[in-house]
Amino acid sequence: MPDTVPRPPPLELSADGWKRFEFDWKNYLVAAELTKKSSAVKVAILLSVCGPEAQDRFKSFTWNEDNDACDIDKVMKKFEECTPVENTTVERFKFNSRQQKPGEPIKEYVAELRRLAVTCKFENISSDDIVNQLIWDKIVVGLPDATLRTRLLEEGSEITLNKAIQMIACSEQVRLQCTVLDSKDSTYPVAGVPAVKQSDFEKKKKYKRSDEGNCLYCGGMKDAKLVCPAKNRRCHKCKKLGHYGKVCRSKFSESSKEVKQKISSTRVLAINGIDRKSAVTCMYKIRGTEINFLVDCGAEVNVMPVALYIQLTGDKHLQKVDRSNCSSLQAFGGNDVHTKGTVKLNLEDASGSHQAVFHVTEADDDPILGLSSSVSLGLVSFGNKVDVRQSSHLVSSLVPLMQTCPSSKEEVYQCYKDVFSDDKVGDFNVYHHVKVDTNVHPVIHAQRRVPEPIRPAVKAKLDELVAKKVIETVSEATDWVRSLVVVPKKDGNFRALMEHCRRKKIKVNRDKLQYKVPEVSYMGHRLTPQGMEPDPNKISGIVNMPAPGDLTHLRGFLCTVNFLARYLPKLATVSEPLRQLLKKNVPYVWSDAHEKSFNVVKELVTCAPILRYYDPRIDVVLQCDASQYGLGAALIQDGKPVAYASRAMTSTEKNYAQIEKELLAIVFATQRFDQYIYGLSAVEVHTDHKPLEAILRKSINDSANRRIQRMLLRLQRYNLCVKYVPGRELWIADTLSRQLPCPRVKPGAFAIKLAEHELAIDLAVTAECLQEYRTTSSQDSELQAVVVAIRSGDWSMPAVAEYTPVKSELSTDGVLVFKGARLVVPRTLRSRVFQQLHAVHMGIEATRRRARESVFWPGLNGHIKDMVSRCSTCAAVQPSQAREPMLSHEVPVVPWTKVGMDFFEWNRQKYLVITDYTSNWFEAKKFKSTSASSLVRECRVQFARHGVPLQIVAYSGTQFLSRTFHKFAEEWNFEVVTSSPYHHQSNGKAENAVHTIKKLLSKSEMSNTDPLLAILEWRNTPSEATGTSPTQKLFGRRCRTPLPVSTGLLMPVSS
Repeated sequence: MPDTVPRPPPLELSADGWKRFEFDWKNYLVAAELTKKSSAVKVAILLSVCGPEAQDRFKSFTWNEDNDACDIDKVMKKFEECTPVENTTVERFKFNSRQQKPGEPIKEYVAELRRLAVTCKFENISSDDIVNQLIWDKIVVGLPDATLRTRLLEEGSEITLNKAIQMIACSEQVRLQCTVLDSKDSTYPVAGVPAVKQSDFEKKKKYKRSDEGNCLYCGGMKDAKLVCPAKNRRCHKCKKLGHYGKVCRSKFSESSKEVKQKISSTRVLAINGIDRKSAVTCMYKIRGTEINFLVDCGAEVNVMPVALYIQLTGDKHLQKVDRSNCSSLQAFGGNDVHTKGTVKLNLEDASGSHQAVFHVTEADDDPILGLSSSVSLGLVSFGNKVDVRQSSHLVSSLVPLMQTCPSSKEEVYQCYKDVFSDDKVGDFNVYHHVKVDTNVHPVIHAQRRVPEPIRPAVKAKLDELVAKKVIETVSEATDWVRSLVVVPKKDGNFRALMEHCRRKKIKVNRDKLQYKVPEVSYMGHRLTPQGMEPDPNKISGIVNMPAPGDLTHLRGFLCTVNFLARYLPKLATVSEPLRQLLKKNVPYVWSDAHEKSFNVVKELVTCAPILRYYDPRIDVVLQCDASQYGLGAALIQDGKPVAYASRAMTSTEKNYAQIEKELLAIVFATQRFDQYIYGLSAVEVHTDHKPLEAILRKSINDSANRRIQRMLLRLQRYNLCVKYVPGRELWIADTLSRQLPCPRVKPGAFAIKLAEHELAIDLAVTAECLQEYRTTSSQDSELQAVVVAIRSGDWSMPAVAEYTPVKSELSTDGVLVFKGARLVVPRTLRSRVFQQLHAVHMGIEATRRRARESVFWPGLNGHIKDMVSRCSTCAAVQPSQAREPMLSHEVPVVPWTKVGMDFFEWNRQKYLVITDYTSNWFEAKKFKSTSASSLVRECRVQFARHGVPLQIVAYSGTQFLSRTFHKFAEEWNFEVVTSSPYHHQSNGKAENAVHTIKKLLSKSEMSNTDPLLAILEWRNTPSEATGTSPTQKLFGRRCRTPLPVSTGLLMPVSS
């Protein structure tokens, strides 16, 4: 085969892609002289050039004979069949809608049209059908309804012109009917909603003249001979001369007047439209007078009408009203409501006195208690802390009702003996006439066959109903005939029916009464005094079920058994061989193992335990556990199970760290038993993973692992109290976690892909860097052994011995390994990562703190200590004698409120350093002249960036003592404190910053690295004392550096 012939590009599995590939493939065979090769060789060459997507599709092909896979013609036909079929209508739509682009030459435009015409199949249109085809194409192009066009195109080539016209006409008719319905007046009165401000468009529409002959000033007809009557008249709306109020075009609207009359719809009232009859009110005393307040959770402030205020206080001139807070409140419609001011009043009730602030307005309405006061007074509460055990009064209210109920069946007969009858029915005292729509045509149903075994019973029942005159025989012809449906059913009676039967004179059958029976069947369950168990009828159906002969019957059997899963904690174990048959690409072969499992499942159903009833007055305990492959949970009350639950983990969840699996088990348990535990004041959760106790007590933001944060967010709606219990005592949940239930719906492909890469995409690195880490990790035998150990749970391999102490914190996405949010670095990249960590030649502890935020490998601390100790650059600038620690100033709480300043010289260049006492952040600026004016100029720049400090501490240099600098301090409102002459140590903060900057600049010069990158790394390094970096303290976030770091660590955190 000549090497000079280029191969065809990979096959794209689309209609256009297959045509291009087929054309290129045929030319390639001829050019490469492959036409005389055998069919098997051609198939092999085809698969080598078609690309990975087509190769995967080839593997999915099914063949009638084994040799068909080597037949090039059959392979090409298979590929052609799997490509999408072209929609001729869509192709013609592209052709008709293709317009010449601006600047596009006519030859290129015609060539593009010819290319589009190839797929339109114009040559297949007969001369008789060409008119219909052109009309159909024009309809598709010109149809204004995009949704309807989509429906027509979905029909494909099967749709005809007549069918399309019928669909469009039907759509137009429906749209017309909807317009008629929408035109009806559907406005309903809502209490308290103010007039909403009209838009400019509505105003223009309102004042638009309906007749060009109308006068703009009086609204009447124009007459050139007469003077307009509105001349010299004053408008009652805008108070201007020259027009009447009915044609006034002033911007003042009547809604502003309505707002003054009704304050109950300000924002003040964010929730509006309250019906006064159903409004929530409360009574409080103010200075001995009882006032009825309207409770409005949507109101942001309290409101009191000025008339009521004067009545209560006697302050007619509002002297006690604070007018400094005369703010404007906003109504629901966007209008402003002006207030007279605010006043503090004491609200008195049985519990004591409570002070509240009210906005005094000119409204004449009920006073309003807003959200804040409603919460503080205990009228409104938030959250889900609802203790159903405190609702005992609901139970006590049922006692009188229970006492009135008959205690036995005989008492029922005695109380309602006139209702029960064995031989007759009641006499209705009314006649009912059935009205039939005249447009409905009569229907005669054919007689249905009655099975022979029940035919005598049906005949006897009909004769009985005829004898009781419930029905009567009809011998003549009738227009309506309804077929008889025979359905044997159970009879059920309830207490309220008796009185109704007595009033309506209805008689019931005495033998059918079931009253206060000890057991009852309901929804496939049997409710007994001891608890809940499966319905024996359902069990008998499962026990008598034969062995399934195919996948459909097997799936039905497992789904039926799964209905009883709450009674069967070991169901997953014994049904495992059966569930294996449901997997993809597993042939259905029924063996002895499957027969044994099938019989054991049926025996397990016959021995199903009894579950106790859920009692909302008893404390609830959730037992949760996660095994290597599954999650288990049990709802316990008084040590007895109420319900069981378990599920298998997805392939992605199996890669979670153990602590994540255990937390996932709690999430699964709370969501499965949500109807039992939501709203309880406390739910005790038992787990055998002790670190979860501390994690659930901390704030969500304290967890660096984004996956754990997301699971904690899902638990926020519950009031959980996590308690550690050894695994040997957590036997129910532990057993369930190892029993995988029947197959369930698999998560979508997107969800799986997202979960697999949620940690990797969280790294703030470039795509090339991430790919390098992936490639190196996949080639690292040690890390791949860790991946296997995480998935299998077997940590006995010698290769993973160093990772065993932190195994509960390790997770993987399949290739990369993470310890929490920190990336585990492959062995071959550790030297380079260390060089990045030590790029600015910080000390041992600073480098360790830097590493603890982003990366991990076993022995990291020792490696850092060894490498830093042998660093020649660090050794060269190491001080010969350590200085005594300086006495620190009082450190303010707010950053950049106290800063230190000093001048220093490095490499014959003058620099100014400005450092913050709170965050340790420093700024360094090179100076040509250290004059006072240059100092002031630079201070303005820094203060504009970070804010004006309250105090500046500087050495006693002439620049800081000059009149220019002190005048600048007075203008910018800050204090200047200078150190004692010849004792610069009192300005220790600035001196320390100078020392740090000189070290960074010297190390950068010696190692030939960027000094600005060194300063960035120093600012981003957490301090040993506080554990936070200068950037975190000053900006509330970390700055991104070349090191890979979780995106969550770069997000700002509010103080």
